[in-house]
Amino acid sequence: MLGRSLSAIALLASLSSVEAFWRMPCNKPLIVERADPIVNPGKISGHVHTVSGGSNFDLSSTFETLRESTCTSCLVKQDMSAYWTPQMYFQWANGSFTDVEQTSGGIIYYLQRDNAADVGPVQAFPDGLRMLIGNPFLRSYSGSPMAQAIGWNCLGETENIKTPYLPSTNCPNGLRGELRTSTLGSGHGADLTNSAASFLQSSDHISHMAYPEGDEIGPCPSTHPIRIVTLFYEMMWSVDPWKIVRSQGLNTSQPFVLAMGDPTGYGYHADFFDGWDKTVLQEAIDTCTDDSGVIQLCSVFDLYDDNASCAKTPDVDEQVVGLTLAALPGCNPVTYGPANAVPCAVSTSPAVFSSTTVYTNGIAPPGSATLGNVPKVVTSYKSWTYQDCYSDNVGGVRGLPTLLSTAAKTVEACLDACSAGGFSLCSVEYHGNECYAGNTLASSSTALGYEHCTLTCADNALQYCGGSGPAAMELYKLTGAVSLPYLFYPFKLVFGLDYLIFEHFKLNFDFEPYYYHLDEALRCSTTDSSTTTNTTTTTTSTTTTPASSTVSTSSSSSTTVSAAPSASASASTKLTTSPDWTYSACYSDNMNNVRFLPYTLSNPSSTIESCLEACKSAGYAVCALEYGGGECYAGAALSSASTVLAASKCSMTCNGDSTKTCGGPDALDVYLSTSVAALTQPSTPNFATFGPWNYVNCYSDLVNNVRSLPNQLTNSNLTVEGCLNACTTAGAKVCAVSYGSECFSSKTTISSASTVLPASRCGFPCKGNPLEWCGGSAALSVYNLGSSTLSTRSLPSMAELRAAARLKQKRSKGLFKKEPVL
Repeated sequence: MLGRSLSAIALLASLSSVEAFWRMPCNKPLIVERADPIVNPGKISGHVHTVSGGSNFDLSSTFETLRESTCTSCLVKQDMSAYWTPQMYFQWANGSFTDVEQTSGGIIYYLQRDNAADVGPVQAFPDGLRMLIGNPFLRSYSGSPMAQAIGWNCLGETENIKTPYLPSTNCPNGLRGELRTSTLGSGHGADLTNSAASFLQSSDHISHMAYPEGDEIGPCPSTHPIRIVTLFYEMMWSVDPWKIVRSQGLNTSQPFVLAMGDPTGYGYHADFFDGWDKTVLQEAIDTCTDDSGVIQLCSVFDLYDDNASCAKTPDVDEQVVGLTLAALPGCNPVTYGPANAVPCAVSTSPAVFSSTTVYTNGIAPPGSATLGNVPKVVTSYKSWTYQDCYSDNVGGVRGLPTLLSTAAKTVEACLDACSAGGFSLCSVEYHGNECYAGNTLASSSTALGYEHCTLTCADNALQYCGGSGPAAMELYKLTGAVSLPYLFYPFKLVFGLDYLIFEHFKLNFDFEPYYYHLDEALRCSTTDSSTTTNTTTTTTSTTTTPASSTVSTSSSSSTTVSAAPSASASASTKLTTSPDWTYSACYSDNMNNVRFLPYTLSNPSSTIESCLEACKSAGYAVCALEYGGGECYAGAALSSASTVLAASKCSMTCNGDSTKTCGGPDALDVYLSTSVAALTQPSTPNFATFGPWNYVNCYSDLVNNVRSLPNQLTNSNLTVEGCLNACTTAGAKVCAVSYGSECFSSKTTISSASTVLPASRCGFPCKGNPLEWCGGSAALSVYNLGSSTLSTRSLPSMAELRAAARLKQKRSKGLFKKEPVL
């Protein structure tokens, strides 16, 4: 049975000294995508796999191409083999899916099992061996030798529970998928030097291999006399964090589903594609006979450093992890059995990238073809070209001397400010909150490599905006001529023939530089009663959208929007005849530079039909068009911050169809899928609980210009979960999100000056997930560790006093500036 088959391997302490093996860690997956060059060579696979191994793994891998890999995500440099298993997902009550994290790329055991009756010694794989272990369509236990070699190990705090199916209990220390490969090959005699092709592969990818009779060290059957080294896969899944939402799963007792629609676990399987240097592997089998499993004791191998990384950009242009999916990728309806699942196919498939890129530093190189939900380096914008990630503030000297103010914290906004100022060098850092300019780079600033700038922009989580530890900046250079009507001279009072520049001072001695052309608005005049002017003004604003299109609008009658409004925006100008989509209404978009549908899809023809087709192909439940159809957005649900607008707000003629209308400026024409249900949102988009954290309330911030929580942390993915995880790591007791992404904490409690605000004040959608709320302007969504009640105290801590003193000192020197009051 399963317990007998797995225990001899998993309980390694019981192995005798003659039972040699080594453990090979694969620190991180190489790629997660729908690829399987054994079962579906040259095509997109039927379901998602998590892949470890040689960097040349792709849809059409061969032994020769794997051997040419430049690196591997596993520890041994001479092993360019590929190992893959199905991805795991959590299925929500509304039928949608979120991926579960695999805590590493897995551990592969190499076991030198043999039997006295063997015709020869244990041998290395013949070049290019391929094998599949398990049946992805199984939904019940068969009791076969292969079924006995596959199972699940629920790692508890006091005991482990092994089952052939996915367990119904939580696994505090992880859920481990375990699988032992078949080890006997068909062939003649014991010499594999001239292996027949039938030994390398079979039509079912299984029958060319077999298991020993009885157990793993049993004799070989006559049909498969050649014994090769045994593999044992351990793949660990982090299921414990999901315990707080198990009640929200479709199956509350066992909410996890494998990528092929398997909620039972009986269909668990693995693939192996050999890419070894066979001479090295055979020498290791013959000479590395220690029974400790410590791979470092085998001197035959060249090993990577434990922190080494090897990854590649995807072959398939399909988002399969990192977001909530309306359906499992491919055609994989969830089936419980006991009958086997029936294969099905989809009518459309995602695109395949023409090339992929291998990288070893954690971030794909600038310009690589990556997925839409992955942050990228902005390589060029208008006449600006990316140079590299450069060090900044070395010895207190800034790489570029002039600090500029930008309304949006994005690369484009910073570069536009640099263009307007007449500078030839421009840099952005600290999540885009700092924009520097100049014409000469300080000699102390040096190129670090793009991988050192990993902070995402505050107003666009899909862009990189500098780095930290040490300070680092994304540096851009002006590569073309720019027509400039005037130059900026920051921090000075300058009068010229056609421009005016001055500084707006605040009572607390903070200041904000403002630069005005004489035909622009004097913004201060609308907020300072002490400032008067006879100039008739027009207020101009710029909004940068995820689709990288900048639209300038004015309160005067003129506008630079290219698509003109239609005569009316009635139902007759929408698409109402599609069997796949139903028109909903015109909805607002873009609060605090956050889109209310998170995913941008390509819509080059700018028609309703093409946008809806793109949404359908990607499997989204909600689809919307904006700005004349030039922008097509999608998601599992529309953010609750979005409100219904008058139909006239969505009256912009579709750029590709003059008879239809396609949204408007920050206005979405929303369509709902007739086959994919939208994600059901909570009544309030705040987590009631997340791990040990409990939501408290919406609290004020920056009372008397002092932070209510003193410590700002990096919010890795700009969500509530990302902030709370950072607070947990920092040992905080109170944690809060603000302004859509900012994360603050305290190891004591919140400032006594902070007061409870109306819930509506904390209604900014999170920049990393618009279905969640992340505070507001000077408003904190506050979470408390262990309870939903905050403790109070009358005096601030010494740490807060010191932080406040340092802040006040810096402000008095003009190092910080408040956001202008408009």
